[in-house]
Amino acid sequence: RQGGYKYFRGADVLEFTSHGYDGYIFDEKGNRIDFTGYRADCINDFALEYIENRNKDKPFFMFVSQLEPHHQNDRGHFEGPTDTVNLYKDHPIPEDLTFLKGNYKKEYPDYLAAIGSLDKNVGRLVKLLKDKGMYDNTLIIYTSDHGCHFKTRNSEYKRSCHESSIHIPLVFSGGAVKRKGIIKSLGSLIDLPPTILDFAEIDVPSYYSGNVLPVKREDVPKREWVFIQISESHTGRAVRTHKWKYSARAIGLSVLNAGAVHYRDDYLYDMQNDPFEKNNLVKSKAHIEILSEMRVLLSD
Repeated sequence: RQGGYKYFRGADVLEFTSHGYDGYIFDEKGNRIDFTGYRADCINDFALEYIENRNKDKPFFMFVSQLEPHHQNDRGHFEGPTDTVNLYKDHPIPEDLTFLKGNYKKEYPDYLAAIGSLDKNVGRLVKLLKDKGMYDNTLIIYTSDHGCHFKTRNSEYKRSCHESSIHIPLVFSGGAVKRKGIIKSLGSLIDLPPTILDFAEIDVPSYYSGNVLPVKREDVPKREWVFIQISESHTGRAVRTHKWKYSARAIGLSVLNAGAVHYRDDYLYDMQNDPFEKNNLVKSKAHIEILSEMRVLLSD
């Protein structure tokens, strides 16, 4: 499952072939490559190896798919670098967690240490790009597929449509990015493919549904809502506007089956007045009208 990449160092699934420390991956010919050390460092080393040896006459697209700070499921634990975990043992817990039960008191230091490792390794990539004289003509995108709610919202740690799970980092950097600053706007992972194509001056197919984000232009796309869906723990779908979030879950459906006819209301939050999602309004008689509107929006 190399997706057309000529240089490949990976596994399907990396979590099954490694832990926070030590493991193995495969190259594009299927040869096993063992690595020793912290996983994020070793995966980043393979990326550095490519930059060192790449064909300098051609542009390149590289996807560095770090597993950290993912929960290591066969050990039931986040695994940060052992030499930095204690640096985060007294770090403040985000407010969207503290009013709920969960395992954040135990797991948050490792989680932050793992993220710190990613920051360090992105720094190593940036340094090499600068040393090679490539940084000024490079776009770097730093993002994630989901966040973590540390078993506060259900019995596992990420699968819910709450902000702690869906509000992810999205940073565009590198010398090729001319626009600076933070953009306050609703965005989605589906915006990344058209944005990358636009940046590379490749026509965006008409059937793409994402927005081109303003990496090299000033206009911010007007998006009034984003769609969210989750699986495995349950089949759940949500819609998030600037003010409201409404989520529903499928009834009588296998969690691995995406199709659903019947849903039940899960939650409704006023995101402007309740940003930490403490007060579920889904059964509030005073909010029946907005609930109906959000049901229609999600269905559409």
